[in-house]
Amino acid sequence: MKQLLEFWNRWMNENGQQEGFDPRLNGMVDVFRSLEQFNEHMRVNEQMLTHRWLTEQRLPDLVRRPGRLFGWNELIEGPTEFEFHVNDDGTPASLREGLVCSHTRLPSRIRAGLEMLMALSQGREGNAVYLTEQATPAFGWLKSRFPNARGSEFFEAESRARLEQAMSHHGLADVPLEFQDITRLDFPDAGLDAVLSFDVLEHVPDYHAALAELARVLRRDGHLILTAPFLNDRQDTLVRATIDDDGNIVHHLEPEYHGDPLRPDGVLAFQTFGWDLLDAVRQAGYRDAVWALSWDFSRGLIGGLWTLLARR
Repeated sequence: MKQLLEFWNRWMNENGQQEGFDPRLNGMVDVFRSLEQFNEHMRVNEQMLTHRWLTEQRLPDLVRRPGRLFGWNELIEGPTEFEFHVNDDGTPASLREGLVCSHTRLPSRIRAGLEMLMALSQGREGNAVYLTEQATPAFGWLKSRFPNARGSEFFEAESRARLEQAMSHHGLADVPLEFQDITRLDFPDAGLDAVLSFDVLEHVPDYHAALAELARVLRRDGHLILTAPFLNDRQDTLVRATIDDDGNIVHHLEPEYHGDPLRPDGVLAFQTFGWDLLDAVRQAGYRDAVWALSWDFSRGLIGGLWTLLARR
């Protein structure tokens, strides 16, 4: 985390250009502002990246059956075990989703994002933080570290009881369940220090409106920490479906649904993002934005862990 904190201190203190800045942070976090910069990084660091790729290719031999890896979790500042599982159909679990910390019950992609929040907050646990989910272990952990944290769910009335039951299971029985549409939040302007969103934006038809709304509620120098399915070899976002003027879903590709505990059929993905998401973020009102790639075997952070970081 020290290396990440050093980078963010530089990022916040400089003018945002950072031309010539080497984005590698001790081999643990790489940051990129464009596909061209990423391709150059791939060329220069071919040997290191090949080693990482080979390491990840060997891991499916492990994740074909349940087991554990031993490592370190910055969120608890101590040793832990990362449990890995197989999917219901017997295929290997995704390393992005499947390496779950036995203490926090959080998968790799969420741990990576929360570690970045901890580095950015620099121990200021009184910060006002918003997470675009609430009935989850991620919000349970966030609320335990940031008492002023708020979360929300986008749900239909018949799902309220199940969501409240899930919140109780995660130690959140005393926290009121909030409904929010992230394209029309009821938060005041510039009231939040950080906004986090983990694999939600791809399910929002008008994601440009969501990005602008999340920018509206952030204070100056506040941060957006976001994960979403990302095609790191593609400039343009892949539009999978849209909503027409009559409110009907129009599919442009074979429908893709992502798992959701409250929806047996999953949730439709409207897009899979490319590098142009950085442009959309900047246009929405953020002063700077990067894609950050985490890789640290000892912390169970492997398997294409891309996180978008933006500064208001």
